[in-house]
Amino acid sequence: EALRPEAANRPYQVTVATFVAASGLSSLYFKTQGQVVTAETVVTTADPGIPFNSVAVHGVSDGRKVYKLFSPDVPSGELLRDMFVNRSSETAQFVWHAYPVLRPSPRWPQFRLHQSSAGSGGLYYVNAMESPASCMETEAVGAKNVALLLLKDLRTRVRGSSGGSLPRAADAPPPA
Repeated sequence: EALRPEAANRPYQVTVATFVAASGLSSLYFKTQGQVVTAETVVTTADPGIPFNSVAVHGVSDGRKVYKLFSPDVPSGELLRDMFVNRSSETAQFVWHAYPVLRPSPRWPQFRLHQSSAGSGGLYYVNAMESPASCMETEAVGAKNVALLLLKDLRTRVRGSSGGSLPRAADAPPPA
């Protein structure tokens, strides 16, 4: 418990994945003026007036396309009827907590959660930047920070025990 990062508890985004076999997407629903909907993927913006996040062809079964529909709530039978052409009555649904709802936080957890009694090494938290500013780029920066902190700790340990040294990161040989 003492090693748990100091980060606020946060809610998770509930996402419903619904799988539907159908001949295609409805031109009436997607307002394509009677033209066949040829798109295999439709992605929307976060708009409460749109009842789904995305729909895409996931595969084919018995000559019919299998669509994967992501939505914030379980889609109604009426929505599925209106959205798909010649849809199967069989559907599969999975309701899951897909990812944490992340909002910027004023608290920055430490990259080092615990330091060994020798003063070098310990337990590191790669995702320390996730709470204040979450995106893949900051996760990469956080991972680099932990790698550099670990290298610094390893150098301290090697110097303290044998008087030797580890190569600098820039001097390290390229991976094989």
